[in-house]
Amino acid sequence: MAEKLMTIIEEICTLNPWFASLDPEIQKELCEDISIRPLSKDEFLYRQGQAITHIAIVRSGSLWAERSSSEGRNHVMAVMGPGFLGHVEWLVADTRSRYDVRASSISEVFILPLDGIRACLARSPELQRGVLELLARSHALLEEFQFVMAVYGNLEKVAWFLSIAVSGYCGLCKPNRVVPVSQMIIAENMAMSRQTINRMIRELSDAKTIVARREHIEVLDPAALDGICSFRQEMFLRDFPEHRDLPRDGG
Repeated sequence: MAEKLMTIIEEICTLNPWFASLDPEIQKELCEDISIRPLSKDEFLYRQGQAITHIAIVRSGSLWAERSSSEGRNHVMAVMGPGFLGHVEWLVADTRSRYDVRASSISEVFILPLDGIRACLARSPELQRGVLELLARSHALLEEFQFVMAVYGNLEKVAWFLSIAVSGYCGLCKPNRVVPVSQMIIAENMAMSRQTINRMIRELSDAKTIVARREHIEVLDPAALDGICSFRQEMFLRDFPEHRDLPRDGG
């Protein structure tokens, strides 16, 4: 049993840089009652309004956090690939899900009971600091997204979205050059029309920066994406210097 637990911990460490940074004893305590749950495509992990009983770390596949609009359309609020630990705010605040969380492909997730995490959190100042760090990163990404939507041009918006995803959402999960989203998901997130997103994706594809597939986008040149939007990032960091150390390489 102990050997199996250590194997699971080692796997999670390869998937999630934040978890890997924790003290090994805290890692073991957090994973004491861990389980693995398979999800079929379109199976829900949580429904909007459902009571939260556990935190999930994506092991494989991808999950989407969705919210329905007043017109009945589903809008993807977050794309969670391998290593994504979500949603950390549930540890300290909400007890009910604000989203539908479902598998967009055949997936597996590590399940960590919420009560056990909170008990560990109450005993460990180090874990408290770690959770506050995660919350700060999540808040910084939200601020940056709002800045992007207000300031960036369309090509820069798409480049920023893909750059953030490739970086592992600034260290929230494992960096991955394959972004498990379609063009239409990006269009919804960036408030673009189908024609506009097609044109932006074509421009990045022609420059051999990305390869667009039906259900995902592979990033060939992350540095080129950063180059498209880096000067805008400098503007953001000028106005929000507290986010200057936000990692973009998963470190």
